[in-house]
Amino acid sequence: MVTTWWYTHGLWLLRRRDAPGDIRTPHNLLQLLPHKPPMVLLDDAAFEADGVCRGYRQVRPGEAFVSAGGLEPAALIEMLCQTVACRAAAVAHEGGRQLEGRLAAIQDFAFYDRALPGEQIELMARPAGRFGSLAKFYGEARVGPRLVAAGHVTLMSLSADAGSPENKA
Repeated sequence: MVTTWWYTHGLWLLRRRDAPGDIRTPHNLLQLLPHKPPMVLLDDAAFEADGVCRGYRQVRPGEAFVSAGGLEPAALIEMLCQTVACRAAAVAHEGGRQLEGRLAAIQDFAFYDRALPGEQIELMARPAGRFGSLAKFYGEARVGPRLVAAGHVTLMSLSADAGSPENKA
């Protein structure tokens, strides 16, 4: 598995490919996250200049978090948390720091539907507020226009401004 990321035109871009390839960039966004395989659940991610981060995942049959009814809600929460962590890692890296934070809260999650095998999930995380070392994000999971889940994730920063909603990338 080859994973690359780069910053261009106001976006952090991340790509994972099954075939080996030439990595032309010096950094790997997934390696900046605290997650390690097989718990890295995102296939792709993009960090936009306006502070929104988007994560992408193809639901594959036979995976650990996929049942007969589709993707389990706990996996959607984890994917959204990883999308938020991608944003925090990108902001920290841009400031010359490593990601130093912890998940502080998961709140107000509602599940409207289940993503089925073969469907592409788009996860969106945008800053919703900050209080001291806590940064709150609103997130959604969609399959096309269909809202699958929505809720809030709060990170506690252990380093100054990592993941700060005010911190522009």
